[in-house]
Amino acid sequence: MRFPENKIKEAILHPEYEVREFAVRYFADASSSDESLVPLVIQAVEQYGRAGANARLIGAAAGLRQTEDTVSWLLKELNAKGLLSEHYAFYLSRVFAETDPVLLAPRRLEVLAARHLLDFGRQEIADRIDMLAWDAETCWARLDAWAGESEDADCLNDVNLPFSRSAADAWARACRGNGGAILERLEESDENDPRFDLLGPMIVRAAGESRLESAIPRIISNLAADLSDLMNEECATALVRIGTPAVFDAIAKAWPTAPDHFGIYCTSPLRSVRSDVAARTALELLKTEEDHELRAGLIDAVLGQFETKGIALARDHLLLDRNVIIDNDVHESLMAICKITGERFPEYDAWAAQAEADKEESRRKMEELGDDPEAFLQFAAERLDCGWPGEADEEPEDFEPPSPPVRAPFVLEGPRTGRNEPCPCGSGKKFKNCCLKKSRT
Repeated sequence: MRFPENKIKEAILHPEYEVREFAVRYFADASSSDESLVPLVIQAVEQYGRAGANARLIGAAAGLRQTEDTVSWLLKELNAKGLLSEHYAFYLSRVFAETDPVLLAPRRLEVLAARHLLDFGRQEIADRIDMLAWDAETCWARLDAWAGESEDADCLNDVNLPFSRSAADAWARACRGNGGAILERLEESDENDPRFDLLGPMIVRAAGESRLESAIPRIISNLAADLSDLMNEECATALVRIGTPAVFDAIAKAWPTAPDHFGIYCTSPLRSVRSDVAARTALELLKTEEDHELRAGLIDAVLGQFETKGIALARDHLLLDRNVIIDNDVHESLMAICKITGERFPEYDAWAAQAEADKEESRRKMEELGDDPEAFLQFAAERLDCGWPGEADEEPEDFEPPSPPVRAPFVLEGPRTGRNEPCPCGSGKKFKNCCLKKSRT
């Protein structure tokens, strides 16, 4: 049974930051149109402050539905006198960059002149507002020109992905109610075209933004083929945007014979689309999936749906095999959901106590390190490589084979890049699919 969403909304004001962020991301990952969410995020920021990790809460809300009132509040924050923390300014700028340009267009000059708006945000906002005037033919022509100009780039860091993604979104908006042109481009796209690596993912993105259910077979095929990281990322995003039962039927049919990367990317729609069908599909796939990493992803998807059956599955998974890198998401999701729902399992108190001890240890260490970035990176690397520390004094009576409870993984306090935020390296991918993944290999 999935936990009621009105109760999840209440957790946006929870005393613990990790719980607040988890609740906000539940709605943001699904691009919820509920206009009451951002005011709750604002209330949490005003109640708990803007320093340290709290600055990230605004970033977690990127993509949620803004209103005139919330835009005014964000502008007030960006025009604050004196210095803002670099991280808080970044997250405010990111939220504006992902706000509906229709809402920002009447206040263009005011928004672009905001005192602390970062350059990347100013450019993305200006581009997205300008694109409101483009018709479908102009959108495609600009995408085509962008691909040609970027064809010789050595890596994605040298490609203006924010522009292309905004143009793809504008193309979908211009084709609203008539996605035939997008479907035609999708079916005609050719892997042998030298520009396919760039144009192909943007066509998929537009199909997703247009909610074209008829595009699902080609999107699934592209994802299974592992054509590129960018294509895989856009396929997963498109499946989330379409989000109909047909998406999960297609995933379930392809899953048994698809390569591992397919399952890793498909946990995104299984986790993010708010649907009983998505939760049931993940639970069904778990019955036969044996790969540890894919099981972890499926369990995290079940937890992300606030399906309470996931609590026992996650607990058993963590007790059976302890992998601090792969299972960190499962552990964090499990603890956050238990704090929100009130559900408990035998090891909960011990794991929660250890998590608090780890937070305190990291706070002390951060104070010792001060502003030394090399020492900080060394400390983080050591903690990532430490495995599951400690042994338990008691074994759970109701679980076989017996195994010691899992210590909560290292939790880094203070500003950091969130897993689902744009990677700071500029690749255009989410942090979890870019530099965070590289740090784990």
